[in-house]
Amino acid sequence: MGQHGRRQSRRDPITGNPKILPPSGRILPEMGGRSSHGSSTPKLVAEFTEQNIPSPLSSDVSLNCQTTAGAFEFPSERVSKEMIFAKPHVVEPHGFVSKALLEPSSSGIDSSLMDLKDSDPKPLQEEEKKKADAKVQGTEGFGFRSVSWSQVTGSYRRERSIEGLLFGASVGDALGLSRKGLSRRSAASMFGRTALSYKLTPGLGLVSDDTHRMLMTLQAMLRSKSQLENFRSSFATRLRWYLLTCPVTSGIATQVAAVRLWMGVAPELSGVSSCGNSPLISALALATVLQGTGHSVERWVTASTKLTHKSPEVTEAAILLAHAAHMALMVPKQEFDSCRVMDDLIALTQETSLNKMLVSLRDPLAKGFSVHRAAKVLGFGKGIPGTALTTSVIAIYAWLRHPDSYRRAVTAVVRTGGDTDSVAALVGGLSGVRLGVDSIPTSWSKQVSTWPQNRRWLDRLTGRLTDWPHGSEDLHAAPALPTYPLRQLLRSVGLAFGVALGMLIRSPWQIATWLDRRSA
Repeated sequence: MGQHGRRQSRRDPITGNPKILPPSGRILPEMGGRSSHGSSTPKLVAEFTEQNIPSPLSSDVSLNCQTTAGAFEFPSERVSKEMIFAKPHVVEPHGFVSKALLEPSSSGIDSSLMDLKDSDPKPLQEEEKKKADAKVQGTEGFGFRSVSWSQVTGSYRRERSIEGLLFGASVGDALGLSRKGLSRRSAASMFGRTALSYKLTPGLGLVSDDTHRMLMTLQAMLRSKSQLENFRSSFATRLRWYLLTCPVTSGIATQVAAVRLWMGVAPELSGVSSCGNSPLISALALATVLQGTGHSVERWVTASTKLTHKSPEVTEAAILLAHAAHMALMVPKQEFDSCRVMDDLIALTQETSLNKMLVSLRDPLAKGFSVHRAAKVLGFGKGIPGTALTTSVIAIYAWLRHPDSYRRAVTAVVRTGGDTDSVAALVGGLSGVRLGVDSIPTSWSKQVSTWPQNRRWLDRLTGRLTDWPHGSEDLHAAPALPTYPLRQLLRSVGLAFGVALGMLIRSPWQIATWLDRRSA
């Protein structure tokens, strides 16, 4: 495995405690105005000593500054003067750290909360702490508790998970595309109960806008140079040009947002009021690649989501899926328990609609209900609607119901009916992150097509994302890959022909689906 595949530790010269290094094993000097371990911590202790303030690096308080390059997106001098110290890390089930990662006031915390002049500052009220946590993580109003993303995994595990995400989501997307929009009964009548295969174009798995958006997200990350604003700008540019390829499978909200971007609307304001689920696949991609880099994953997920969808429900669902991807990546296989993971996800939310949906599926998961029965508990037995909340919850349930089998998890959601391509892409992505590409049946992975991007292109993308961005040299050695815009146009034309032919062939079953839903 080598140096890049091991988690290494060194002793902190001040506290004597071991500190976790990135998979590359390097603690980097200042890069782009960001601080490092060696520069901020000694200066911080010196300032507290001069002011006769009790050191925050005592046994009662822990300083969460175990980060890699790109972790801090603010000047280094602000780190030493405006750092907020949280309570000691509280280890949740499966080792997740909650309410321990706080950022400085540049993220929106009121300056009154950072007054460190008194030697014995009074503790904040519990309600104020929750509000401060929500402001810092960019999730105010969503009900999420803070969870540390600073855990680091080995580069081999990271590469395996990114590769599993790419192929897992693509295969699930292609398998579900032919059944998209059909109810469970109509799909069973049309395709029977045989094993799943690519039906839209037999022998060739064509992917929809979900895979396209995932690839655009990852390409924008490579172009971002580890800066959120650069990522948002690059992603917006790709959405503009993606519209010109006439993406027939993309949602109306994505197309309207792209038109608004062409009209000069800022990326922060281009989103439309929609509860669609297209941004959810971007959340999986961001959570998988940003793990261990020190970036605020929730901020990146929020920025990616609001580029096309500004409804709070969509952002809430996207952040939940990001946490699920984090658990799929970090929980050891021998310690993985579906019910405990569901409890962790429930604990991350408060009294919201999303929380209530998760709670309602806790007992069905413990009793081993099928995905179809779980959908019936939520009132969607005839097909999964394409709303963000429902899609995210069903995808998480299917993944937890079959945590060790990619085939069973994807098959279960595809046969449930409804918005099958989006849900299957999410389930396939989660399973791929946890199990790797080897868990995907060979007949599915070999026949899936992301043309004009081929297998070699995806392998190169995986390699460039594996160590992103654990060093300044990584930012220069991992540029975005070519996108072949003219070939994408040809792809969309071919996909439009396939979709039109599929709709013509299955029109009787589509009518049956419409009548079935009218009678509900």
